[in-house]
Amino acid sequence: MRFFVVAVLCFPLFFIRVLGAGDIKILAVVIGVLGEQAGFFSCILSFLISSSYGLFKLIRKRSLKKRVVCAFVYLMYGKKMRQIPYWNLEQDGYEMTMPLAWSIWLGVLIYLLL
Repeated sequence: MRFFVVAVLCFPLFFIRVLGAGDIKILAVVIGVLGEQAGFFSCILSFLISSSYGLFKLIRKRSLKKRVVCAFVYLMYGKKMRQIPYWNLEQDGYEMTMPLAWSIWLGVLIYLLL
């Protein structure tokens, strides 16, 4: 049941391309195995680790301003026009993407060690 609830709650993030389907499955398994409270804490910890790394990567690549503008345009107009991608493979490449699975693993590991 927990798996289904997590999948339903994370679907909006999948729909706007914030999370991938695999990330949602991993989060659901983590919450299913650890329980609601421990799983939620480890997922929040995972998101904090991932966002910190992402911010570091944006600053290091000197593209923070560009990505903030792109995100703003996407959030304001992307839903209406459905043609403005936040991330474009030809323009951006895979340099600014990052898999969430490693940060989920690290968040769970840190939770279990605490």
